[in-house]
Amino acid sequence: LVFTSSRWIKFKFLQDLRSTVLKICNFIGKKLSKEEIESVVRQATFENMQKDPRANYENMPDDIMIKGKGRFLRKGTVGDWKNTMTVAQSERF
Repeated sequence: LVFTSSRWIKFKFLQDLRSTVLKICNFIGKKLSKEEIESVVRQATFENMQKDPRANYENMPDDIMIKGKGRFLRKGTVGDWKNTMTVAQSERF
């Protein structure tokens, strides 16, 4: 859940998930109870999103995503793409 390609936004999102949920709610004008906020925060952790078929594209049709060639949500490590992608792939992406 990143609304911009800004590294700052991505970094802030990863650092303080609860605060980010509150800022998003404020931005879209949505009021949530404390229990709802905690539920969103719990569901939005990388570990839980990695397990959730709605977030990890597990249920995508085979003609859209090749299963068995890796996972959509891999490690959750910032900058790890450098260990996988070549410079040419990075520039193309």
